[in-house]
Amino acid sequence: MIKLRYPIILTICSYGTWQKNSYHTWKKSFVSEPIYLSNASSAPSPSTVAEESEDEEIIPEADGHFGMVMDCSSYWNGKLTNLQTLSAFLVGKKDGNRIAQLRNMNKLKGSLCILKLENILNKEEARDARLHDKLHLTKLEFIWSDLQDAKVTSEEEILEHLQPHFGLQELKIVSYSGGSLPSWISDPSFTQVTSITLYGCRYCERLPSLGELPSLKILNIVDMDELVVIDRLFYQQQANQRQNAFPRLEQLSFDGMSNLEIWTGIEEGHFPCLQLLTIRFCPRLTASISFIFELPPTF
Repeated sequence: MIKLRYPIILTICSYGTWQKNSYHTWKKSFVSEPIYLSNASSAPSPSTVAEESEDEEIIPEADGHFGMVMDCSSYWNGKLTNLQTLSAFLVGKKDGNRIAQLRNMNKLKGSLCILKLENILNKEEARDARLHDKLHLTKLEFIWSDLQDAKVTSEEEILEHLQPHFGLQELKIVSYSGGSLPSWISDPSFTQVTSITLYGCRYCERLPSLGELPSLKILNIVDMDELVVIDRLFYQQQANQRQNAFPRLEQLSFDGMSNLEIWTGIEEGHFPCLQLLTIRFCPRLTASISFIFELPPTF
């Protein structure tokens, strides 16, 4: 048991029915609906694209976003090297809208949501997107359309090779069917990451050492059904490390973890800044939650 430094808001909900199909409503709260250019009639002429590729930024539509489905490969392929703003990219099955279209868009900045990742064929294609070269992106969302009926090991290789640059600040992974999260997600070289959301990573059986991320403030983990135990690995890879785990974390949420039973390995000094702990629909865990934290009095 550890004693928390600050008064904490602890929310525990262990009853009710977890609605698996509620994701689609929740998804719309953070995925903007892009404007799609998906047919020849709406595609700009090659000369227009050439002019736009020389601009610093394509002007967004009225909703403040610019999105595209690159079906017109002869127009778009390799032309938008100076593009800075792209809110969403839908990976397709044709040459004109493969993930490799992002390869040379190294001036992209701000937020990028990559959807339909199930259309990436293999790790080589994922690597070809060269996300680690996009040094101005601050927020990245990886979204698969649907969870598969069983674990998909190929998705593990694909996500491993979609590693972003170390200056990223926010990360979301949604409907991932791999059995483990990528090794890079807990790399302490990600010194600026402040927020991570893992939604619908149902087949992940262990949590990586997210406690080693030095700036992480918000961590939300939702609908990770195969997770049974949270152990020492969640905090640090090496048991004898001296630094505190989760040194900046303020908000921690576990939601819809139907098989989570054991939360162990917490030591004195871990979670020194935690202010909000939310545990919802974790029926096998909540009976023992009072033994994990010694909560300070609130005045």
